[in-house]
Amino acid sequence: MIETELSYEEKRRLAMISGLRKLADFIDTNPDVKLPYAFSESVYVDNTEWVRKDNADELDATDDKYHKIKHTDLDKQQLATVARLAVRAGAEKVEKDYQGLNFKLKIQFSDAVSLTYQADRDAVCTKKVVGYETKEKVEFEKKVVGTEEVEVVEWECDPLLG
Repeated sequence: MIETELSYEEKRRLAMISGLRKLADFIDTNPDVKLPYAFSESVYVDNTEWVRKDNADELDATDDKYHKIKHTDLDKQQLATVARLAVRAGAEKVEKDYQGLNFKLKIQFSDAVSLTYQADRDAVCTKKVVGYETKEKVEFEKKVVGTEEVEVVEWECDPLLG
């Protein structure tokens, strides 16, 4: 029989499952132990890949030798899968929260246990610039130093569970 070495992620997954089961057993078998207020954990979803530029060897140390490629379709697929699996697992509530450039998928398993997946908003939505507006440019110590043109943005977000 050939044994294969587990990857770091596989080992971490097994350790987390084991630890959570031990914690649940500890809470279950020790009713006099003071409980924490809640268990809430966050996961950041990011499928960004840093790729070395073709001319990286010619660049000096001050130049950027890598460029960023975001695989936002992967992020969106992962989040949609997580949302569907959470519903199937009996989560009490699964909700989306959009704030600025951030997206959160909040999964409530009970009043005391939750898990939040976070991603950049552009991983699940399409940014549309619908105009520009002039605003005061403020720098250090709230000093106005002029004006600047800023984008007026609307976001088109497909339903994750749709």
